[in-house]
Amino acid sequence: MANNPRALVATAISVAPVETSMGTFDTINSDWLTVQIYNASSSQILDCHLRLSARQDTTAQTLPTAISEFLGLTNIQPLESRCVDVQVGGVRLIEVVGTASGVGLTATIAVNNKAER
Repeated sequence: MANNPRALVATAISVAPVETSMGTFDTINSDWLTVQIYNASSSQILDCHLRLSARQDTTAQTLPTAISEFLGLTNIQPLESRCVDVQVGGVRLIEVVGTASGVGLTATIAVNNKAER
């Protein structure tokens, strides 16, 4: 189920060494979304990427996108925070997915609807 982007503030998520969903957000009325990710591990690296769906159906599958590499969401070092702005005009759903370099990584994610239509 999609979350309201304004409702997710500093939520701790356990991230596994396989792709782990950190949240799916409905962005139909948004132009920009701010995503902040903090790697709370003192020893592991966190790789994150975005999956998008432009379909109007909120049950639509999200698909990988290459923009994550350009946003700087990969290779988040221990105790490092990254904050990115994502233009989401025309996108219905955005999913943040993370992969830990080992077991037991906890990350904190905060998402804010920066510009609402």
